[in-house]
Amino acid sequence: MEEPAQRLVWGQQARHLLRFALRVLRRFREHKGLLLSSAVAFNALLSLVPLMGLVLVIMSHLAHPEALLSVVADAVESAVPRAAPQIMGAIEAFLEQRALASGVGAAVVIFFSALAFRTTDDALSAIFETSEIKARHPIFSLALPLMVMGGVVVSLVVLSLLVTAVDMMPAHSFTVFGFELSLAVAYRQVIRFVSFLGLVALLAAFYRVMPEANVRTRQAVVGGLVAAILWEGMRRTLAWYFANVSLVGLIYGSLTTVIVLLLTFEVGAVILLLGGQVIAEIVRSHDAGLAWHEEPDATA
Repeated sequence: MEEPAQRLVWGQQARHLLRFALRVLRRFREHKGLLLSSAVAFNALLSLVPLMGLVLVIMSHLAHPEALLSVVADAVESAVPRAAPQIMGAIEAFLEQRALASGVGAAVVIFFSALAFRTTDDALSAIFETSEIKARHPIFSLALPLMVMGGVVVSLVVLSLLVTAVDMMPAHSFTVFGFELSLAVAYRQVIRFVSFLGLVALLAAFYRVMPEANVRTRQAVVGGLVAAILWEGMRRTLAWYFANVSLVGLIYGSLTTVIVLLLTFEVGAVILLLGGQVIAEIVRSHDAGLAWHEEPDATA
């Protein structure tokens, strides 16, 4: 009797999850999520590459620049393999012109990065249907992009050190259920899982701080988990598509890099706002005193 009852519970949870997912997609379309994602992607494309260069200039005083570039190159290669050489070329050129990373140059980069975050903030305000503006100190608004990018770079450095330590380990293997596994391969899988958890934590912190609504930590973690899963799936799908199927190079020629970057940033922005929409719907249900899967009556 327990097994049929358990299957019934799992079936109900699956239906709740499906209805909630359809509700999120419907509300995302009502909020013109694709249009908002395009604005976020465009501003991010303008600011993220020079911002990363500025953060690397700052961190190069604490670590070797070549090591930092190697770490960033691996991350960029995994995210946008087709455009990685061009992105790294732009970052390396920025590092060579260190004068741009001081005085007026740094101020301009931070200013446009703050505009990109302001656009993201406005998009999340539309998703959460908030009209009030958080009372944020202007210095915090300018420093927030640097804080986020700095957290990303520091995480990449830590992961790079872990991978280097694994590569230096002696070759050992062990047997599990009759299969021989390499200890280094097992450690690499653990590092990948840890990096995924780090991505979830970074996104959860973003959702906890950025929206102009009262987002609880648990709700932010749920949104971060959803966005991280979607990003990992889409990243692998795009990498396979560009490597095996894509005709972008034949159609757009010399504009291929720009198109690939725009598409990647567009997908990333859609996922970022979808994670916000998931949180917004959970918050709506919570504020109405309902379960997470129950939608409040719009006429109430």
